[in-house]
Amino acid sequence: MAILVALVTRNVYAALGLALLASETLIASFHPGMGALGAIDRAVGVFESTGNTRVLLFCLLIGALIAWMRDSGGVEALVSGLMKRGLASTPRRAALAPAVAGTVIFVETNVSLLSSGVLGQRLFDAHGLSRERLAYIIDSTSAPVSTLILLNGWGAYALGLVEPFGFESPIGVVAGTIPWNFYALLTLVGVYFTVFTGRVFGPMKTAGQGRSVLAEDEEPIAPTRAIYMWLPLAV
Repeated sequence: MAILVALVTRNVYAALGLALLASETLIASFHPGMGALGAIDRAVGVFESTGNTRVLLFCLLIGALIAWMRDSGGVEALVSGLMKRGLASTPRRAALAPAVAGTVIFVETNVSLLSSGVLGQRLFDAHGLSRERLAYIIDSTSAPVSTLILLNGWGAYALGLVEPFGFESPIGVVAGTIPWNFYALLTLVGVYFTVFTGRVFGPMKTAGQGRSVLAEDEEPIAPTRAIYMWLPLAV
């Protein structure tokens, strides 16, 4: 049900809410009032877990960070600076910018994905490149890099999996797996191959030229200072 509602309405929150309400109503023997109360209790119960609460707060902070970088004009200023300096003056260079950003920002996958996404969105719109290609680039750099450079949450998770086996140097074992991470390595090679050659495949090729996607009531954001984007990321 949730998938069907999401496809029809394109609203994930409404789909999840209706699915939760429907499941609780079924449990309550089709009593709508009890189903609604059960849905509320289950939603509130999520915060009983400190882990869930931390994840939700982290997501809120990441969302606030991305909104600040965009609405403050920092993204527009950085894009404008890259264009003026010739660093993103061609479609190939414009595609390279989010790829490099996704590679350099390896501390956390979501931060890498979203920050390189907001940067690449403006550059791709300016050069008429498709959003499908941008999605491929940012997704295929942020996640693989996080699994190769282990100074992040993924590295801590992998270390936690290895430690119970009693190895003399768990860190060395985890680090030794990096050259064998063929999926991540080949994925990065594929990204930079498409960036430097300009060759695209699958949905990226059929999508053709992109276009600037702005809502009817959305106004372009004036550029201010690039520091409003890169300083929060550096901190």
